[in-house]
Amino acid sequence: MLSCARITEAEELATNGLWAEYEAAFPRSERRSAAQHARAMALEADFHCMQCCVGGKIVGLLFYWQMPHCVYVEHFAICAECRGRGYGRLVLQWLQQQGLPIILEIEPPECPATRRRQRFYESAGFVPQPYPHIQPAYHADTEPLPMLLMGWPGVIAADAVAAFERNLHERVMSYTDR
Repeated sequence: MLSCARITEAEELATNGLWAEYEAAFPRSERRSAAQHARAMALEADFHCMQCCVGGKIVGLLFYWQMPHCVYVEHFAICAECRGRGYGRLVLQWLQQQGLPIILEIEPPECPATRRRQRFYESAGFVPQPYPHIQPAYHADTEPLPMLLMGWPGVIAADAVAAFERNLHERVMSYTDR
């Protein structure tokens, strides 16, 4: 049975191995530094760092922001040795039970790995969004990245996406090294 528990202390991310998983799953250009992550955890009640477990074993991480009209999944990864067992779908179902629209970003589907990622999210009910999106840079020495927005339970209203974009730029990305 899946359980998702919130981690409130940045040090716990290191001691339980989730920080290493985060660094392995996302390139530096797509993730924040440890110091900025700790700062966001300490200052933002709406920033949720979840440890996802099955049978007491950590199977993945889910870092999301509770926004006024949606949930923004900033980072989601299933541990490499646990992939292909349906855990990712279970975590998404857990999140969908909150009942709010969900927005997440994926790399444009231009290679087999990114197309497979898009198919995974589509199989969980997510829909590619018709809005252009650039992920702001996490670091001063990296560039913004074009990304594809995916939404659940369908196409998200344009005004809700505009509110998400404002929140992303003004709040979420204030915890970066840029």
